[in-house]
Parts: sequence; structure tokens; C-alpha cells
Amino acid sequence: MIEVVGAAKFYGARTVWTGLTLSVEAGSMAGLVGSSGSGKTTLLNCVGLLDRLDAGTLFVDGRDVTALSPHGRRLFRRDELGYLFQNYALIDNATVAANLDVAFVSRGVRRADRARRREEVLERVGRGGYERAAVYELSGGEQPRVSLARALARSPRLLLADEPFGALDALTRIRMHALLRDQCARHRPAV
Repeated sequence: MIEVVGAAKFYGARTVWTGLTLSVEAGSMAGLVGSSGSGKTTLLNCVGLLDRLDAGTLFVDGRDVTALSPHGRRLFRRDELGYLFQNYALIDNATVAANLDVAFVSRGVRRADRARRREEVLERVGRGGYERAAVYELSGGEQPRVSLARALARSPRLLLADEPFGALDALTRIRMHALLRDQCARHRPAV
């Protein structure tokens, strides 16, 4: 699903990484491990087309997405990608429903179907009935769940996560990882 070949990233004179090669199969789950500042988030941002590689090639499903136009990059993010940001990237002064609707509207889900879909995805993350809650009222453990619900609402083929569960207790973290494994299994190619 993801193949990075000979990638390099620089910030001015600082080299983040060079010659990076990575391959992740469809339907699998992979983790990046490294010290703080080693470029893990930068790599996720490049794979998620939020940032560009300075050298190398990025393939998703065999398609070279390295040089997509800005419009092509937006379409890729809209149609193929779910992203769990480290800071959750939720709209604080909006309701949970409005945050999920961002995903539904961008995917063209009809208004008549949104309530049912919101309920389904919130139940999956253990937060059914939270549609009317304002994000700023949610606890530090509830926000990552809503962020995951929004990412899953897009039914992404590729889900990137940047330390999304650091604020969760151990049991909830295990449950959220199980949801991610389930999402991977949904996109595992038939053998």
C-alpha cells in the first residue's frame, strides 16, 4: 500500500533523514519508533501529503503520488486518507456531530444518512450519545476517541496516526488499538 523509496527531508541546513526506504503492505499496521525530533511526524506528514519529500518517491497502491498537484493532493487526502493528529485537530467550539460532519460532507454523505452514520461511528469508539456535546467540554480521554471517530467516518483506505492515544488509560488504549486493527483487517487484500 505504501512504499517510500530513497526519501530525504531537510529543514534548511538540518537533515531530518536521507535515503529512507519504507514499505507497508495493505491491510497491515506499522509503527514508527524513534527519539523525539527524529522525523516521525515529518514522515507521516509526507506520506499524508501534508508536506513534500525533498528527494525520493512515494507510492500509494503502486501510484506515484510524489508530484501530485495541490488539487491532486487535496483529492488524495479527501478520498483515501484518515489522519489522527497528535493534537486531535478537532474544532473546539463545535459539537461532536459538527466535527464528524466535516468528514461526511467531504465524502459526499447525504444529510439524511449522517445521523445514523454518526451514531454508528461513535458507538465504535465507545462514545455513543455524544453528538450534541461541545468538543471543549470533552475530557482529555474523550477527545482522541472523537478524533478517531472522525477519521473512521471517512472510511479511509489509509489511516495515519501520530501518537493519538497518549492521553488514554491503558484499557481504553487497548480498545482503540483493537479498533485500528479492525480497520486494517477491513482493507486487507484477499489471499
